[in-house]
Amino acid sequence: IGIPAGMTAGLVLMLVCVLVAISGHDLMHYWWGLVTLGVGWNLLFVAGTALLTTTYQPAERFRAQAVNEFSVFGSQAAASLLAGPALHVLGWRGMNLAALLPLAAMALTLLLPLAQRFLQRCVRLYFVRVTEPLRVWRAFGSPAGLEPSLPWWHAWLWRWLCVAGAFGPEHPLAWHPLRS
Repeated sequence: IGIPAGMTAGLVLMLVCVLVAISGHDLMHYWWGLVTLGVGWNLLFVAGTALLTTTYQPAERFRAQAVNEFSVFGSQAAASLLAGPALHVLGWRGMNLAALLPLAAMALTLLLPLAQRFLQRCVRLYFVRVTEPLRVWRAFGSPAGLEPSLPWWHAWLWRWLCVAGAFGPEHPLAWHPLRS
C-alpha cells in the first residue's frame, strides 16, 4: 500500500485504539482496543522499516538495521517493564491520553510534507497569476499612471513564506519579485 498510506492507516488505527480504550471498560472495549493496537502497530512498524531502507547507503545496511532493531526492541522491553508503574501513576485514562502525544508527533511529521506541497502550490499560483504579469508589464512598459503596484502585504508574505520553508533557494519560484 506504500509507506505514507501504511503510516497513515497505522496512525488512524492507533488513534482509534486510544478512543476505544477511553470510551469504556467492557470486554469489547479491551478486545477492539487490542485489535486496533496490534494492527496499527504492525502497519507503523512495517512502514517505518521500509522507510528506513531509503535513508542509508548499501554499505551501511547491516549497521543501520541493527541499530533500528536494537532501538525498537529495546524500547519495547523498557515499555513493558515500565507499564505497571506507569499505569499505577497515571491510571488507565491517563495512559491512553499520554499516548496521544506521540500520535500527534507522528501526525505532524506526516502532515508537514503535505502542508509544504500545498503551500508551494498556493505560492506558485499567487506569484504566477499576480507577480509575473507585473514583471511583464514593467518589462514592456505601461501607459503613464496605469502601472499596477504590489499590495502592501506582498513583501511580508514573501518573507514569511521564505522563513516557513515554502521553497528553498533551488526552487523555481525562489526569485524575489520585489527586486526584479
